Amino acid sequence: MKKTISRYPKTKNSNYIADDFFAKFWKESWTYIRTVVDVLREPVLILDKNLKVLAANDAFYSLFQVKPADTEGLVV
Repeated sequence: MKKTISRYPKTKNSNYIADDFFAKFWKESWTYIRTVVDVLREPVLILDKNLKVLAANDAFYSLFQVKPADTEGLVV
């Protein structure tokens, strides 16, 4: 099973209700994004705004012969 990303932006003055809502929204969105990316035949790499690898699909790992543990978290 693919790992889920639990990181999401927090505001300085955030409250628990908003945090819970946003965390749930982010988790559902991330699951949807991963599902779409995982079914693509083309290699896909998901980066954050700092060019840090969040995830990739199986086509990417196969083409570049790398493992998720060796790729995710690296800065491109």
